[in-house]
Amino acid sequence: MDRELPLSEALARIQRRLEQARLDLISLQAAVLSAGALGAVGQPSLRNDGRLPAPARAAPAIPVADSISPDGRFIYCLIDGKKLQMLRKYLRRYGHTPASYRAAFGLPPDYPMTAPGYSARKREEAYRVGLGTGPNRAGSGSGARPNVAGPGA
Repeated sequence: MDRELPLSEALARIQRRLEQARLDLISLQAAVLSAGALGAVGQPSLRNDGRLPAPARAAPAIPVADSISPDGRFIYCLIDGKKLQMLRKYLRRYGHTPASYRAAFGLPPDYPMTAPGYSARKREEAYRVGLGTGPNRAGSGSGARPNVAGPGA
């Protein structure tokens, strides 16, 4: 059975936790600053021509050539190698947009974010239910518009 703490004791616990978090933050800042002093971390330096160096490309978890399954049903994330059908939303967990993901791995602008087989299957389903076929062509009806009488008809 949990006992309720007096307010002063609860506040004291919170203050101790905040102080510990502050000390942890200070030690992390010191580690980052000392690494920067050793040249491990810091601002990117300008090249001789005044431009920033090109960002380093990340090493993919799997080869780029193998990132789409042979049957096209799946696409593999180059960050962690996970097998997916749609990559766009999954990239958010790593803080990437499709453009930043493509740039990080040196992929072409038309590199797919959805498995080709998945896209084809969804396209077929959409056509089967009548989407994308124009007005009055959906379903197996005669295609004639229903006669709807408006006001004053």
